[in-house]
Amino acid sequence: MEAAVGCPSDIHVMHGTAILPLPVVRGHEVAETVEEVDPGVTRVKPGDRCIMSFVSNYGHCRSCRIESPQLCDTNAQMGALQYDGAARLHDDGADVYQMAKVAIIAPRQACQVIPDGVPWALPR
Repeated sequence: MEAAVGCPSDIHVMHGTAILPLPVVRGHEVAETVEEVDPGVTRVKPGDRCIMSFVSNYGHCRSCRIESPQLCDTNAQMGALQYDGAARLHDDGADVYQMAKVAIIAPRQACQVIPDGVPWALPR
């Protein structure tokens, strides 16, 4: 992961107005560099810099089909777990949840390639 930023969703979790299991890694607005891809993946390649969609939908529910993937039913059902039902992070064997459904493994539709000339961070 090269860059991340918080958003109002993170504030809702901090204030308890959005309930997620704890402990949880907040932050789901991220950019990263692709390290490797599975065979047959052609949309992205190692070295591509990508903005990651935190709701990496599968396109099957009604919301996804009407082009509102931010309301993906599958994402809502999985909450702070990955789409396979597992937590990717652990602390002394205990699950650590995360808001983003990206990081080590991400569905290809979550990766939006950005041009090399776009900096990871804007100057202050």
